[in-house]
Amino acid sequence: MNMTNAETDVLVIGGGAAGCSAALKAHEMGARVLMVVKGKIGRSGATPLAAHLTSSRAIPGPYPLLSKLTRAFSALSDTLPLPLPARYRQLVERVAGQDHYWLIDQDYVLDVGLWIIKEFPDLLERRGLYLLRNEEGKPFSPRGQSKWVAYKAGMSGYHFGESRRKEVLGSGIAVMEEATAFSLLTGKSGDAIGAMVLDCRDGSLHAVKARSVILATGHTNWLSKRATATREMSANGLAMAARIGAELQNLEIQWFHASDSAFPDAWMRLHHFPNRLISGTTHQAVMFDSEGKAYMRNEDYDISMPYTIQMKRLYEQVKQGKARWDGGYYTGYPEVDAETLTSLYYHPHFYPSLESDAPNQPMECGITWHMSAGGIRANVKTMETRVPGLFLAGPVGGHQLGGINLATYDGLVAARSAVRRVRRKRGEDLDPRQIKACREAIASHLSRAGEQGIRPIKVKNRIREIVWSNVMYAKTAKGLNEALGQLDDVRHSLLPRMRLNTRTMRYNSDLIEALDVEDMLDVVDMVIHAALARQESRGPHFREDFPFTDNTNWLKHVVVTRTNGQVAIRLVPVRQKYARPTPGITDYLANPYA
Repeated sequence: MNMTNAETDVLVIGGGAAGCSAALKAHEMGARVLMVVKGKIGRSGATPLAAHLTSSRAIPGPYPLLSKLTRAFSALSDTLPLPLPARYRQLVERVAGQDHYWLIDQDYVLDVGLWIIKEFPDLLERRGLYLLRNEEGKPFSPRGQSKWVAYKAGMSGYHFGESRRKEVLGSGIAVMEEATAFSLLTGKSGDAIGAMVLDCRDGSLHAVKARSVILATGHTNWLSKRATATREMSANGLAMAARIGAELQNLEIQWFHASDSAFPDAWMRLHHFPNRLISGTTHQAVMFDSEGKAYMRNEDYDISMPYTIQMKRLYEQVKQGKARWDGGYYTGYPEVDAETLTSLYYHPHFYPSLESDAPNQPMECGITWHMSAGGIRANVKTMETRVPGLFLAGPVGGHQLGGINLATYDGLVAARSAVRRVRRKRGEDLDPRQIKACREAIASHLSRAGEQGIRPIKVKNRIREIVWSNVMYAKTAKGLNEALGQLDDVRHSLLPRMRLNTRTMRYNSDLIEALDVEDMLDVVDMVIHAALARQESRGPHFREDFPFTDNTNWLKHVVVTRTNGQVAIRLVPVRQKYARPTPGITDYLANPYA
């Protein structure tokens, strides 16, 4: 088993919007950078799947000045409550309330929101991802909305990923693509000082030593049998961080798509847009039950991402027998002309392959496991976790939803903090015992290859079936506890029988999936414990046995740690610094915005 040692200043794990942003910024600041990417830079994970890019209406003034004023305002507000200017307050209420259900740091909302408004559009256009503009050259705004929109809805992520890929490769940054970081390494101090990496291209192992580690592994993990994730995404970053002592939070706040293609399975990521259309029309998507009757018109709700409202309305149809979670209901655009859809949206171009005659004909849909609002807990001013030396960027963190604009901002913050640590901190030596344990884990899998047993992909699919049956949208304590028992059976009955098909280390998908299985088991276990702990319903987290939203007692993070196989939970109040929801208990299903 070939193994080499490598050393760098900043190790970036992940090659999407967050990882590329972090790597490029750290490189710009003079640090040696190594990127380890499980797939391909900019082409794997969630970044290529990103849809249109939007922002709030511009705020006048230069970014450096506004940023300093925002920081000063935040510092003063820590001791002296101050009223937010109206435009800033609207931003906080929309992002904190509608998108994050009041479980987000409101200073982070102001910081990232200001950067997106003032800096992100220029970053896009300097990379050839041009905003849609009207005849006067001003960024295009859909009717009735204060938004700018980039390129073509559903294709922006692909082009952004390609531009970032070219930047990274052209910068001279050291890159290991198709390489799996499977264990973080810690020093005697307990600090994160590197990672073990399996390079799938040549089958070599690498013990990478670094003075700062940035996790940018994304969030949209393939933990259910229907998911929007890509093949690389098995919650590896969350599992690795938890194993070295990092805290995770809000894992139970898992978003779902209600309008993805029902079949075939290979097309389940094809999303029939619930978001507001960018064409200038006031009409949006409409959802139909199994009898063809419309049960939800998206335009009836004043919200840009009505995913959770869709799930609530679909739940009612399922209970009435007029839909199934995996099909029997439809999404269409009966009041939007076909030319508008095909000119500004990507998905109608695939409809002929699904035997659809018209781009606005209703398509059969099923739900999918989508993005999480939960992840690793960190200081959002620095992106450093509880483990010194371990930083995060993007939605692998538990502080935001996905979005390549948010991820790009996080990468900049994480890189600045990571490089500052490099400049002040001497490196530690790698622990030979940790490296030996990692090598032995790989050797153990390889030594049993070819023997009769269960392939890792079958174990992964069993975990996904467990999640689908008991850990999706409509949850109960009974179902969640049953899932815990079924996961325990996987650990004790299936894991010992898991066997690889071949002993090679080059492009051995069985080996990668075997490593994924252990990460998936740990993370799903923590997700279930977090869902059991939150005894209310909030946003996409729906407990049938607690069908209410409690803004008096449950404006709290559910913080999870995992030590020696045991999960611990603590509740941390979320400070509502500038705006807060109406206190009291609300009927979750009756209130579309709860």
